[in-house]
Amino acid sequence: MLNKIILWSSFLGPWLTLFFMKKDAIKRYMPVTVFTALMATITSEIAYIFSWWKHTDVIVPWG
Repeated sequence: MLNKIILWSSFLGPWLTLFFMKKDAIKRYMPVTVFTALMATITSEIAYIFSWWKHTDVIVPWG
């Protein structure tokens, strides 16, 4: 149960910080955020194909 709480807080925590940021800071850092998310997704897909690591705990049931 503690694992699920940690996973959910690490998933939702960064999104909650958007309410405290200025609009110009969001515009400034959003391209970097999108690029980083894209690179993390590509790395994760390559790792899944080559079995670099396995996830034992998932947030969503279909994961």
